[in-house]
Amino acid sequence: MVSNGGGVCAYINSTIYCRRIEEFENSSIELLWLSVRPKKLPRSVSVILLAVVYHSTASRQTKNVELYSHIQTNVDSFLYSHPEVPITGDFNFRSTGLDPYHLKRIAGLTQIVKVATRADVTLDWCLTNSKVENIYESIQLPPIGTSDHHTILMKAQPSPSKPDNSHIWKRDLRDSRIWPFGRYITTFDWSPILDVHDCDTKYEKFNDTMTMMIEKFFSLERIKVRKCDKPWMTSSIKSAIGRRQKALHESGKNSDIYKYWRNRVQSCIKVARKIYYMRSIEKLKNSNPARWWKEVKAIGCLSSKKKILGILSYFLMMFGIVKNWPKILITFLLPLHHILTLTLDEIQEGLEVPNHYLVDAQQIYRKLSKIKTTKSPGPDMFPNKIQKTFAFELAPVISDIFNSSMTQITFPKALKRSIVVPVPKVSPQRVLKTTYDQYLYHLRSPKLWRIVLWTNFFLKL
Repeated sequence: MVSNGGGVCAYINSTIYCRRIEEFENSSIELLWLSVRPKKLPRSVSVILLAVVYHSTASRQTKNVELYSHIQTNVDSFLYSHPEVPITGDFNFRSTGLDPYHLKRIAGLTQIVKVATRADVTLDWCLTNSKVENIYESIQLPPIGTSDHHTILMKAQPSPSKPDNSHIWKRDLRDSRIWPFGRYITTFDWSPILDVHDCDTKYEKFNDTMTMMIEKFFSLERIKVRKCDKPWMTSSIKSAIGRRQKALHESGKNSDIYKYWRNRVQSCIKVARKIYYMRSIEKLKNSNPARWWKEVKAIGCLSSKKKILGILSYFLMMFGIVKNWPKILITFLLPLHHILTLTLDEIQEGLEVPNHYLVDAQQIYRKLSKIKTTKSPGPDMFPNKIQKTFAFELAPVISDIFNSSMTQITFPKALKRSIVVPVPKVSPQRVLKTTYDQYLYHLRSPKLWRIVLWTNFFLKL
């Protein structure tokens, strides 16, 4: 395209498909629009819209506005069906006052040429809506012929290193693995544990037995996880994708085996997305974003407040005395300094635990049946699905350990060593129950103890 102002042209390699888009052109603007489709484009890029422009030094604000509007209209029209847009040319921004930041605001185009194109000024721009600042490098080359503008080469940088793959350890809890475990645990003899009198020994034997069972039937498997994986991606979907690709290469895209695995992959992905939304996204609609972000910062040690001070302040704020809580706390604790600590023998003398503070297997069974399998397990990594599925088999043992702890007025040492501070998930009226989790949350069974203690003991105090 040639005009009195100068003229524009584009050199395209003959091996690259190129089509001129005449309907995008404007007779009053020196600008050439091309649709370019090189081979081996990224999967996300179907075609490249290339515009070559010359903006005369005689142009003023009226011409600038016309060029802004022309670029914005054509880019918006093209982006309905295609994603990538580069625009190159001589914009003469020094004399015309053309603003690259205004182009970025109205059309999302960024200027990526970093070297001088004429003397020591960058008059020739390359505008694109693709985030390629770190992918392409602008290199200054000698002018072509008698031109006073340097030639600019946009050279691709070496491909960034592939993201590091990480590995996680996971237990296979499919039904095919649970069935043999069920046959084993339903016939297992718990009498060696039930016959033990000492609470600590009883719990340690129970913990060792469960660990042995879990490792025997649900051993940890090393799974590769890619950082680019979608959050709903599973190993079964990856396996189906591998089978689909194998069928494509061996039998072709018209074969029945390929069509079967293609449909299987689509179905698995649809189900996985739905499950991920229900488990991880849908519940956020009713959450408190401010409180959620506050707790996330506390977990990541991004908050300057101490956890203990924060908890005490929270309790005292409920009673409207947060300003004077240090004085109130000292006033409360000073009269107690003369009280001597009782020994365990002194406590046990003539003490009997009322029956209504003990639990039966049926009560434990109902609590185990309500365990949420989507929640993460405790530090011992006993899967919640196992404890919920086999609640009937585990309830007698757990109730016996709990009752032994109550009658012996002791707490298993293994549970005392597990102190986990959970993220509060409830309103202030239940904050005491949530705070008590940090002492009892070790696995789902002790968390169950917390629930039983709360309903059978603390509510009756």
